[in-house]
Amino acid sequence: GDGVEASCSDPIVIGQIQVLEVPHPEAAQKAILAAKEELLDKANEGHPHLIEAGGGAIDVEVHDLPKSGPDDPCGEMLVVHLIVDVRDAMGANAINSMCERLAPRITELTQGRVGLRILSNLTDRRTVTVRGKVPFSALEGRGKQTPDELARGIVEASVFAERDPYRAATHNKGIMNGIDSVLVAFGQDWRAVEAGAHAYAARDGRYTALARWRVEGEALVGEMTVPMAVGTVGGVANVHPTVQVTRRLAGIEDASELAGVIAAVGLAQNLSALRALAAEGIQKGHMRLHARNVAVEAGATGDAIDEVARRIAEDGQVNLSAAKEVLAGIEARREEASKIPSIYSKGGEGVLLHHFAELRDAYWPRIQALLDEMTASTTPEASNLVPMCSYHMETGGKRLRALLPLLVAEALECERDLALPLGAACEMLHNATLVHDDLQDGDLVRRGRMTVWNRFGIPQAINLGDAMFYWSVLLCQRIEATPKMREALSRRLLVDTLRVIDGQEREFLLMEQPEAGLADYFRMVEGKTSGLFALPMAGAAELCGAEPQLVEGLAESARHMGVLFQIQDDTLDLYGDKGRDQVGSDIAEGKRSALVMHAFEQLEAASRDRLRAILDTDRKATTPAMIDEALALLEQAGALEFALNEIRSRKERAMQVPSVRAHERLSTLVAGMCDLFLKPIAPLLNA
Repeated sequence: GDGVEASCSDPIVIGQIQVLEVPHPEAAQKAILAAKEELLDKANEGHPHLIEAGGGAIDVEVHDLPKSGPDDPCGEMLVVHLIVDVRDAMGANAINSMCERLAPRITELTQGRVGLRILSNLTDRRTVTVRGKVPFSALEGRGKQTPDELARGIVEASVFAERDPYRAATHNKGIMNGIDSVLVAFGQDWRAVEAGAHAYAARDGRYTALARWRVEGEALVGEMTVPMAVGTVGGVANVHPTVQVTRRLAGIEDASELAGVIAAVGLAQNLSALRALAAEGIQKGHMRLHARNVAVEAGATGDAIDEVARRIAEDGQVNLSAAKEVLAGIEARREEASKIPSIYSKGGEGVLLHHFAELRDAYWPRIQALLDEMTASTTPEASNLVPMCSYHMETGGKRLRALLPLLVAEALECERDLALPLGAACEMLHNATLVHDDLQDGDLVRRGRMTVWNRFGIPQAINLGDAMFYWSVLLCQRIEATPKMREALSRRLLVDTLRVIDGQEREFLLMEQPEAGLADYFRMVEGKTSGLFALPMAGAAELCGAEPQLVEGLAESARHMGVLFQIQDDTLDLYGDKGRDQVGSDIAEGKRSALVMHAFEQLEAASRDRLRAILDTDRKATTPAMIDEALALLEQAGALEFALNEIRSRKERAMQVPSVRAHERLSTLVAGMCDLFLKPIAPLLNA
């Protein structure tokens, strides 16, 4: 919906003065009320700052408390309520001191004995009301459950809590789970707020639900009013460094704003709990959490915890023996993977091709499990995003970006496992760009399979690509490193993502600007393609603690490797098989490849105009004969020879970056990766 609306009452809190052994209660009450102005002035004497802020003691009330029954050990009492506007403070210290100051005068006025002098945590005059509206279109049921059926189930659960105190206690406990966590983060007295909330829930003599949900039109609407005595001045709020940081992050300016945020979290927490109850049932949700606990008990650590938990939950065998069996299988595969020798123990650049295949066989299942766990755990059940992501990932691929971090870690003599989440993040990011790229280019097939937009539609392809970008960032948070390192790697991922997007945008500019040349092409590729190599290589080096000069040196090598990779991809489209729906699909799409940009600079005007006319023809109208004609023009311009020479040059430049060249293992890796990239067009290079 549109978020949660919040409104706060005035910040009124009550201080209580207990009076016992009053000889004439009725006369005492009249005496106190007659002295109201005197009492208010006396209460405010010691609090000039509160008065300056617009607050202070504003009223006095007196209430009679008769004996509750024959077993009540005390006689009739009076209680004086001092009504105080505390502004942005919680007010406990101010109110307690006011009550202490008034106690002697109350004794004189009543001729009784003053007992307790303290504030009340039932702040029923300092409340916050929140209201949230969720359209049915934003609700997702389980299985065949429709959004309106889910909404009806939530309403029924709400009414159950409104009618029954046993259910209301659990209902309100869930609300306070959310409220208390925010109170603690902002340095508030969570016990006081919790006590007041539960007392408020029973204010009419029967304990009931704090929040209620109803259907209004095509939306589910929740409302809640709850006492909320919080402060942003005085107490911990002004001195605790963590609280100050939390307030800055949240942008909280005053107590009313803080109260609104806290109550909104409570209402959202309530919706989450009721949704789980009305949909899958709380046991299933708890069972997923229990599966993680069982996995840990079985001895799983790191990313194995999620893999074991997922497997035993899917199999319906959430017990210790099943977890140990799954863990044993995982550890056996890891043991086998650990025995794969590094390329550096064998020597030779070409060995990397075989080594890469070994690593892929050993580590890709673990990366895939991490990807599956991330998508499943962060996405609402029954969402189409997860099966669409699985569909796209099943198209295969070399998994270069997934394994590059492992190879760099290996070269720097770090544990490969350390780089697994980074590899998963890079692979997710790469595939996010492919989903959008297929849509922008109009490709119907990728690796022999219908592209996402062709299979599920354009809107869904946009949604999936967007989700995959976010999943890649979340995967960075799974890296076992310091928070500072995770933040640095997340920032690197985001910056490289923006470079990729900028490169994608520049690719379209190449088609729109007749004056664009090869320099513009290289600038485009260094964003769109090189960024997806710089991230896994430089990111892994940074994760392994390499010197900044070496980290940036790898980023520079990756820049040239990206250009090399893209030109071989351009070449493969025209002279090989990319698994698309037709050879030369880049020509049909009108792409300005390296070969095309070179031809524009070499051909005579008439031939150049003809090539441009073919490229600018609508894809559906581009015939095989036109593609053949374009290929002939490219051959006339010497485009293939140019592309192969540029590939050789870029490989050399990637290897000659000083900090990389000085590192024997990394220079071997860079050379081997270039060979791996070029394997599809090796016959052309050798010829």
